[in-house]
Amino acid sequence: MRRGFTLVEVLLVTAILALAVGALAATLGAGIRALDTARFFQAAECGSLAGLEKMEQDFSRVSPCRTLQFKGRMMSVSFPVAIGVPESADRTPGTARYAFDPVEKSIRRQVWSFTALEPADAGGETVVERAVSCSFSYYKRPQGRSVGGTWLNEWTDGTNLPDGVRLDLQLERNTGILRTRRTFLLFAAVPPAENSAGEGSRP
Repeated sequence: MRRGFTLVEVLLVTAILALAVGALAATLGAGIRALDTARFFQAAECGSLAGLEKMEQDFSRVSPCRTLQFKGRMMSVSFPVAIGVPESADRTPGTARYAFDPVEKSIRRQVWSFTALEPADAGGETVVERAVSCSFSYYKRPQGRSVGGTWLNEWTDGTNLPDGVRLDLQLERNTGILRTRRTFLLFAAVPPAENSAGEGSRP
């Protein structure tokens, strides 16, 4: 005669099933959290990408000018640019500035022409949001050498331009901090000796 399962056997099987379901649920939960984290970080990267691309475009338009100097600090940078349609004769000299606002947790962009008054630091358009920290640094290459340069926290050389600008950025997201770094190369040459006030020159 076939007997049924004992109470001990039933409890043992139940415990094993409970452990298996718990392990499966933990693995599934970790996978869902990892997917959510990846989505948040991807959204953060895409959200800041447009602002970084605009910054790269402005750095590519750097136009050396005697009367408009490159000013680099840890949380802000301003530099002379040619304002207008690329490869157009109507381009005018001006200044572009990117500044980190720790209160608003954002990076703001401002562009104004040579003849206009310098705007207040609090103005401009927001290009990067939810920024926890922002740090600019500037690459100085030794004269006559292609390697062995130094990254500086500030740029105070009013007669020359740095060879590159590096941005270290930390973005605040629901799942943590996204750290990113972008390096912008400046191909503009040293301002020529014969350059009238207010006139920019292309490299």
